[in-house]
Amino acid sequence: MRINNIQTNNNIPKQNFKALRIVHNKSNYLSTLPEKIINRLDDIGKYLADTKYYNLDISKNEFYISHVSGERLYQPYTLQNAGNVLIIKSKQYSLPTMKTLTFKTTKEVEQICDRISNAPTQFERAAEILKCLDDYARNNHTLNENIVINPGDKREEKINKLTKKYGV
Repeated sequence: MRINNIQTNNNIPKQNFKALRIVHNKSNYLSTLPEKIINRLDDIGKYLADTKYYNLDISKNEFYISHVSGERLYQPYTLQNAGNVLIIKSKQYSLPTMKTLTFKTTKEVEQICDRISNAPTQFERAAEILKCLDDYARNNHTLNENIVINPGDKREEKINKLTKKYGV
């Protein structure tokens, strides 16, 4: 068999993931921000460019952290250092919510807390929290991809491994 011509469709738009997203035609909130923050937004967008799971969205009246699943985390963002566990509290719409991130050492948690608390503006603080959540999700996703499910494992162990590997 001989192929004379291969047709490709190069007009398919590539998905361009942007972690800093401004809702078009609804940026009233953006116009109320001080010049200091407006000048920093491009740097924040570049800083967050390699994130995979979380976005920093600026809507008509506010900004918030959103997950690719649709989950939204609204201000205020508070941190609690619990040894090797970092607890990030926020609001999910009007309900309080928290993210519990477990690290190997307390030093990692201290460094993250320092980075977040030293952020000069609320946007940069939210960006640091977003980066922390994204790095944590990325590392856990990588760990979960490496889970091996053996046919010889017990049924309960297989189910636990499947849930860890593919659970949402």
